[in-house]
Amino acid sequence: MDEPTKPGQVSDTQAHDNIPTSSSATFHAAEGSSDTPAAELHPFFAQIFVDRAEAEWAFDFLRRCMDLLGVSGPQDTRCALTLPKNRNRASVIRFNFGQWLVVDLCGPKSYGGRGIVLALLTESPIVEQYPHGGDFKPIGDAAPITLCDLPWDDVFAMSAELEQHF
Repeated sequence: MDEPTKPGQVSDTQAHDNIPTSSSATFHAAEGSSDTPAAELHPFFAQIFVDRAEAEWAFDFLRRCMDLLGVSGPQDTRCALTLPKNRNRASVIRFNFGQWLVVDLCGPKSYGGRGIVLALLTESPIVEQYPHGGDFKPIGDAAPITLCDLPWDDVFAMSAELEQHF
């Protein structure tokens, strides 16, 4: 339950409920609504997610990533959610932090097929369990990072080993 607000303040629930209609219309099909558990996905999101439950899980996962990185809110200029253009249209939602890719949520028509590209610590033995590509070294003393291609199910399950190196 939200804490009481002072005059002029908006609670988290009120702020969420005040999302512009165009944003909520993007997520829900014309005949669906946020009150309908079986609401269909908008065609854009259907290119990426199997169903609404998966979409909600994915956005919760992105929020968790942002929290772990200390993102303070929508005004935090260090992060961006983008929709990279590719020849198969937009079938990826990308979370960037600074100049680094942290997460790609990839639909079946995306460049690498259905899966999640996730930034993991390079020194982790789990990196060798997955196809991987780009490496980068964050600024300062931070450990090197490798971008790994994981199946959705492995990220859903988030084993203790994966959690440790995520």
